[in-house]
Amino acid sequence: MKTSIYNKIEIEELRKSLKLDPHIIKNVYNQYFKKASTAEKISTIIPEAKEFVNSINWQTLKIKETISSEKDGATKLLLETHDNHHIEAVILRIKSGRTSLCISSQIGCAMNCQFCATGNMGFIRNLTLDEILDQVTIANQFLKKENRKVRNIVFMGMGEPLNNQKEVFSAIQTLTDPKYFNLSIQHITISTVGVIPGITELLAQFPKINLALSLHCAREDIRQQIVPISKKYNLEKLKLTLLNLTKNYSQENRYIFLEYLMLDGITDTDEDIQALIDWCAPLPVHLNIIKYNPIDRIQELKPSSEQRTTYFIEQLKPHIKNITTRYSLGSDITAACGQLANKKS
Repeated sequence: MKTSIYNKIEIEELRKSLKLDPHIIKNVYNQYFKKASTAEKISTIIPEAKEFVNSINWQTLKIKETISSEKDGATKLLLETHDNHHIEAVILRIKSGRTSLCISSQIGCAMNCQFCATGNMGFIRNLTLDEILDQVTIANQFLKKENRKVRNIVFMGMGEPLNNQKEVFSAIQTLTDPKYFNLSIQHITISTVGVIPGITELLAQFPKINLALSLHCAREDIRQQIVPISKKYNLEKLKLTLLNLTKNYSQENRYIFLEYLMLDGITDTDEDIQALIDWCAPLPVHLNIIKYNPIDRIQELKPSSEQRTTYFIEQLKPHIKNITTRYSLGSDITAACGQLANKKS
C-alpha cells in the first residue's frame, strides 16, 4: 500500500529508505501544497523525487463533477470516495477577492436538523483525515488556472465536525502546519449545532479558531423541534459553556459567530426577537442572519419574507451590535447553506 502524502511519520521513513535529502521532500511539499502542482508535474520539476512521487498515495478522492453557479462565484465539487460514496465541497469566490472553501467532515449527518438536506439523508460514516484534506488540495488545483488559492476554510459542508473530532482536529493541525497548507488558524471556522464537549475541547486545543454556532432559534421548544441535539445540549447549558470559554473575546475583539435561519412563522416572530436578544445579551456575538434555502424534500418550511427579515433585523439592532445579513452563494446549484446532500450517497 502506498504512503499517504499527509502521513508525516511514514513519509519520513520513506525518505530515509530512498536516501533522499530532506530539502527534496520540502521542495515536493512546496510544489504540492503551496503551488498546487499535480504529482505528474512534480516528477518533471523535481526529477530526483520521481521514485518518491510514485510511492505516494496523493489523493483518495476523485472529482466526479463540477458545477458552477451562473449568478455568483460558487463552484460545487462533487467528489467520490474509495467506497463509492459522494461528498460535496463548495468554492466561494467572495467579491472582496478572497476565496473560501466550504468542506465536509462526514458523509451525511446524524444531527437530523429539520431544515437541512444533509441531516435528512442520515449518517453514513465519518470522513478520514485524507478525505478532509483532499477537498482542499483538489480545490486549489482547480483554482490554479484562475490564479486563485483557498484562503479561508469553513467546516460548514456535510456533517457535524465535532462528531468527527479526531479527524477534524488532525486536519486543523495539518492545515495550519507551515510544511503543508500554512493557513492561519484565524482563517479557519468550525461550524457546530452545539455539541458542548466538542466545543470545549476545540477551544482548548485551538483557542484562536473561529467558532460558528448554528443557533437558528433562541426559544427552547422551537429549537428542539428544528435542531434535535438541543434536547441533549439545551440553550441554557450552551450559553453557560460559551460564557465560560469566551471570557477574553471582548478584550481580543473577537466574536462567536451565530448563524440564524429565517423561517416563516417559526423563527421570525416577535417572541423570537426578544428571546434572541435575551440569549445573546451576555455573549460576544456576531449574528449572521441567513435566508432559508428551500429543499425539495422539505415542503413545510418556507423562508421569511424580505419585509419580515428587515423588520426582524431592525428590532435587533439596538441590542445586538454586530449583525450581518448573509447571502449564501450557490443556491442555483444547490450548493448554499443547508442544501448539500448528493442523492447518490
